[in-house]
Amino acid sequence: MKYKCIEEDILKSSPTPYIVGEICKTTDKKNVIKINSISETLKNILDTDETEIVGEEKFHILDENKSIDIFEHIINGKKVSVNIKNSNSNFELISTNLYDNNYVIWFVDKNEQIEHEINNKIRGDFFANLSHELRTPLNIIFSSLQVLDLKLKKEDQSITKYINMATQNTYRLLKLVNNLIDSNKITSGYFEYNPQNYDIVYFVESICQSIVDFAKQKNIEVIFDTDVEEKIISFDLDKMERIILNILSNSIKFTKEQGKIEIYIRESNDMLEIEISDDGIGIPQNKLNSIFERFKQVENNTIRSGEGSGIGLYLVKSLVDMHGGDIAVESELGSGTTFKISIPAELEEEYECNIIEKNLQNSYIEKIKVEFSDIYA
Repeated sequence: MKYKCIEEDILKSSPTPYIVGEICKTTDKKNVIKINSISETLKNILDTDETEIVGEEKFHILDENKSIDIFEHIINGKKVSVNIKNSNSNFELISTNLYDNNYVIWFVDKNEQIEHEINNKIRGDFFANLSHELRTPLNIIFSSLQVLDLKLKKEDQSITKYINMATQNTYRLLKLVNNLIDSNKITSGYFEYNPQNYDIVYFVESICQSIVDFAKQKNIEVIFDTDVEEKIISFDLDKMERIILNILSNSIKFTKEQGKIEIYIRESNDMLEIEISDDGIGIPQNKLNSIFERFKQVENNTIRSGEGSGIGLYLVKSLVDMHGGDIAVESELGSGTTFKISIPAELEEEYECNIIEKNLQNSYIEKIKVEFSDIYA
């Protein structure tokens, strides 16, 4: 009875054509499929009545000589391409065992599959082109400002001031463009995840060391500590860097002078935990549940001292999800905020451990300037 209810629910809700059938033995011990039910979508394709198919023990709906070897494919869960009579579409049969000898046999339209792949390619090309069209002029402006800064005499403080303002706002625009493009990639399912095995403790510590000078501009102390001296796990380096920098950026942005930011790493069961705490102005309790939502900002006059698009923490949550992890936040208004990131402490078998011996700090500087571009001392 339980399986019958499941079967009925599938028949009502599935957009993909399929039949439900039972593998039986004939008197001469050959495998046949007794068709028990058929989805509405397949009825529409066949333009036939259910009574003409249900109870049959062969796929007479397929082109001649195409049903002979299908039983073995169904039992073994292998895909097989078929054509349906009176249909121009080519289908791929995919079977799933429900219980005992009962199977669901899905009819996946290969033409739709190809169209979906083409659409994915078009979407990928669109994002690549959009990224190029938006970032290229910003990079040209930024490069021009750098050259101009080198050419100017340093004693001309007024011009240097305006160049610094233009440079800072170029970074801000670049951050906004990056966040908009990447958030759209995530919602479209086109954001790639590229894990490799690496020492997460060394990685996070290097990032923390890189932001010390930026934090000093607001007289903020950065403290890194860990229970684990070395831990090689699988993670996407670029995306983890984005996660850590974004949270640290928020910590600096909303922590007053003489404040403190603490980063702590621990291992708990099969998870690696990264905790980032500050003693800043905090987040109201009624806003904690929405800060990871796209375009949501903490609208409060007491804490709205920094600027942002409301995309950053949505990206952080999405990137943590890509790692199969979780992120939580605790905060008390006026006392500070703590972000807790947990990711699986697992290795990716196909990747070799690749520990870079050089100092990573210099490689982070430009990325930090982008991520920290909306912080004002």
